[in-house]
Order: sequence, then structure tokens, then C-alpha cells
Amino acid sequence: MKKLVKYSLIFLGSVLLLLLLLIGGFWISSERKFRQAEEDGEKYSRLCDTIKVITEKPEIRFVGFKPREIGQLRFKILRGGQFIRDTLVKPRFNYSSTDSTYFTMSMPYDIFLKTDTVVATTAGGLQYYISGYHHYAYLHHGMMGYLGSHDCRFAEGCVINNEPSSGALVKNDGWLHPEKELLKKLIQPDTPAFDSVSANAAISYEKAGEIFQENRLDKQSASRITYRLELGEEGNFYVFGEEVNGHIDIVKINMQTGACERTKK
Repeated sequence: MKKLVKYSLIFLGSVLLLLLLLIGGFWISSERKFRQAEEDGEKYSRLCDTIKVITEKPEIRFVGFKPREIGQLRFKILRGGQFIRDTLVKPRFNYSSTDSTYFTMSMPYDIFLKTDTVVATTAGGLQYYISGYHHYAYLHHGMMGYLGSHDCRFAEGCVINNEPSSGALVKNDGWLHPEKELLKKLIQPDTPAFDSVSANAAISYEKAGEIFQENRLDKQSASRITYRLELGEEGNFYVFGEEVNGHIDIVKINMQTGACERTKK
């Protein structure tokens, strides 16, 4: 009986040891594959990004516009400081939301250089400088993890009017005077830079909020959107948005004087 117990314990111990070895081997293999995937992701993404042309006809989304404001669009390709294409488009949208405030369409160019900037202009004169399209490495994975292969895919992310974007042209972010807007430095809220700049301004962010409240048109409900800081030759501003009668007004408050100005787009 004692021998049976002894042999049973030895057998169970052996099975447990074998199981631990298998788990350990699988974990080590997974860790190696994970590290290899990280290294290959960076390496192959750099390789994919050597692709010089964009042929995927990226999707462009329009947010906050009325149909008549984007019933006709002008697209230009800016290359080496010169406009080389000028295309007037009456868009056929791939999608239109039921409330007619969200539309999607494809880029009107079948091919352009990755280094190009595409400039879109609405009927109302708002301009959007679109650039920064790129490709990335999509790593292949199977049941056992990273397989060690990849393919190059198009990334939807881009830069619109100096800001990272997913391809959305937002009405309130359009430029009327790009020659001035291109020189501005934009700082997003909830960032250390935003906190640092506002803390050293004559008008703090909290004070700017009070000025906004005093100057808002809708006295019944609180509707404030903090967009960014704008630092430029014309001054430094807090940029807020206020929803009024179904559209959003842009409210700028000077960071030095507290002067408040409102614009409609």
C-alpha cells in the first residue's frame, strides 16, 4: 500500500513537473514572439512607409455642415509649394446621416504622392490642409501567436490643419485665412502644455471660463466646449465653442486681456 502511494505521488509529481515545463516553455515562446512582434512592427512599418504614393482613395468625412455648404467642393494638390491640380467636385457622398450633419466621400484623386498636401475648400470658403497619410505593417498572427510575416496596409490617420485627425473635416475647425492659421501653434486641452501655458497667462483657464459664462448667448443651459489654445502673431487665445440654436459659435478669449470675441462658421 505504501509503495502504491509512493509511486502514485511520484507519477503525479512527474506529471505536474511536465505540465509546468510545458507552461513555462509556452510562456517563454510567447514572450519571445511578443518581443519579436514589437521589433518587427517598428521595422516593417518603417519599410512600409517607404511607399511613395497613395492609391487607396482615402475616405473624407464632413462634420457639422449643412448640405448646401458642401454641395460643391474644390480640391487642390499642393506639391513643392505649388498647386499642381485644381479640381471642382459636386460630391456624391458614400454616406449621409439622417440629420444631414455627417457625410462621407472618397478622395477625388486616384493617386497622389505621400508628401503632397491636398487642400479642400468648401462653398463658404473654409479650407482644410490634408496631409500625413502613411502605411503601416499589419503583422500576421495565428493560434500560437505571431507568425513572423506581415503585409503593408493604409492607415486612415492623417493631419488636417496641423492637427492629427482620422480624416474628419469639422466645420468649426476650417480655416478662412490659411496664411495666418499655418503660423499658429495649437495646444489641446488636458495636456501638460495646456496647463503650463494657461498657468502662466494673465487670464487663467478658470478666469476664461468665467468670462465665457458672462458672454454666453444661451443663458438657460450651460453649453461650453473647450477646443484648444491658439498661440500666434495676433495674440494668444482660449478657444471655446457654444451651441446656439443648433449650431456652434466659436468664442475666443484673449489670454492677456480677457477680451472676448465670437464668430460663426
